[in-house]
Amino acid sequence: MGEDGETYNINADHVAGRIAASLKARKLILLTDTQGVLDQKGNLISSIQVKDSQNLIDDGLSPGV
Repeated sequence: MGEDGETYNINADHVAGRIAASLKARKLILLTDTQGVLDQKGNLISSIQVKDSQNLIDDGLSPGV
């Protein structure tokens, strides 16, 4: 809630990522109720390196629900 009393809807994953980055964390583990990121065949990708994430986005992969 802001100082003006208004509530804000924030994405907790984005906040966690920014906190991890500011702490220079080596790893960020997210627990969620979604299946996760799936490859082109629908298989779960259990680990993603930052350097590979843009390629996954470019390939059209999206979080499974």
